[in-house]
Amino acid sequence: GRDSASQFSVIYKPVKNGPKGALYGVRGFPALNSIRYIGIGVINPPNNPQPQRLPMDVDNTISGEVWVNELRLVGVDDTPGWAYRVTTSLKLSDLGQMSFSYSKTDPFFHSLENRFGSREENSDLSAGASIGIEKLLPQSWNGTSLPISYQYAQRSKQPRYFPGTDVLVTSAVEQYKDRGLNGDSVLEASQTYSESHVFSMANIHFVLPSSSWYVDQTINRLSFGINYNKKYERNNLSRRRDEWGWGGRMGYDLSLTENFVQPFKSLFSGIPFLRDFKEYKLFYVPGKIQWNITANRDMVSDIPRTKSNPTLSSNFRASRSFGIGWRVSDGGLLNLNTSYALNIESLPTHLLYDSLDLRPHRKFELLPTTEITRKLFNHNGRLIDFGDDARYGQNITINTKPVVPNF
Repeated sequence: GRDSASQFSVIYKPVKNGPKGALYGVRGFPALNSIRYIGIGVINPPNNPQPQRLPMDVDNTISGEVWVNELRLVGVDDTPGWAYRVTTSLKLSDLGQMSFSYSKTDPFFHSLENRFGSREENSDLSAGASIGIEKLLPQSWNGTSLPISYQYAQRSKQPRYFPGTDVLVTSAVEQYKDRGLNGDSVLEASQTYSESHVFSMANIHFVLPSSSWYVDQTINRLSFGINYNKKYERNNLSRRRDEWGWGGRMGYDLSLTENFVQPFKSLFSGIPFLRDFKEYKLFYVPGKIQWNITANRDMVSDIPRTKSNPTLSSNFRASRSFGIGWRVSDGGLLNLNTSYALNIESLPTHLLYDSLDLRPHRKFELLPTTEITRKLFNHNGRLIDFGDDARYGQNITINTKPVVPNF
C-alpha cells in the first residue's frame, strides 16, 4: 500500500464465500493505482500443533503445491472521465487586452500515458485585463507610460476519497447528516479552494510637454511602480488562510551630457608616437545618476482546523539605492570607465506597532496602512523614517580598454 512502510500491523478478515478458516489481511491503506507487484505463497503458521517446533525441525516441515488458476479483479469502477478547457482573449487595438480561461477535470479522467485518474475534481478559472492609459493622451505626451493590469485566479479541488483512505467523501457526508450532524463541514474540510487578486501598475512614467530644463531634469526623469495582491485559501489543514501584500517603488534616472576637455589635441599633434592620442578626452562629469526607493509589506493570517491557536505574521521591508556611471577618459592609453552602486536595506517594523508598547498592537491587530503611512514621514526626527538599517552593499566597477600606439 501507499504507506505500508509505516504500518506494521495487519488487519485480518474472513474471506467471503471462502473455505473455513480462510483469511485475508490488509496492511496500511492499499490502493489499486499503487500496486507494484503481486506475490503468492504459503506460510507455516506459528501455532503448529508440534510442541517443540524448531525452524529446521523435519517434523514441522510441510510440503505441497500451490496452484494459481486465475486472478480476476471484479467490481472495477470503470466510469469514463471527461475534461474540458475554454480559453479566449480580446485585443483592444493598442489600448489593451483581456483574457479568460476556464478548465475542469473530473476524478476519472486521465491522459493516455497514465492508467488512472487523479481521484479529484479540479477546476481552474483565470481572468485578466491590461490597459495602457497613455494611449489616450495627446501626442505631445509621447514617452509617458501608465500601464494598469489586473489578474484574478480561482482554483478548487474536490477529492473523491478522503486522503489516505478509500472512504467516499459523499458517503461520509450522508452518514453525518443521517446522524443529525453537520455534513457540510465535512465536505468543506475535504476541499481545497483558493482565489487571488493581483493589481499592478509596474512602470508609471510621465513626460510632461515642457521645454523647461527643471521639468525635463526632475519630473520627466521620475518613475513609479505599485502593486497589490490578495489571496484567500482553505484546505484540509487551514479553515481560513488570508494573505495580502503591497509594494511601491520610486526611481530617478538622469542621463547627463558628456562634457569633456581635450588637453593634448594641439600638444600631441606633431609628436611621433603620441599623435594617436591627440583626440584624448577627459570627462569631468558623470554620464548617469540613478536612485531608487522601494517598500514592501505583507501579512499572512491562518486559522487551523485543529485546536491550535491562529497565527499572524507580518513583514515590512524598505531599501534605498544610489548609483552613478562615469566614463572617465576616451581616446587615450587606458580609456577608463567606472561605476559605483550603493544599496541600503532597512526594516521599519517598528512602524507596525504602537510606539508606546513594543508588543503586538492589541492582540495581533497591527496598525492600519494609513496610520503606518502617517508615521513614515517626519517621525523620530527624520524626514522619512526607514527604520534601522539592516544591510549595506557597495559595488565599484572599473573597466579599461587599453590602446597601443602605432610605432
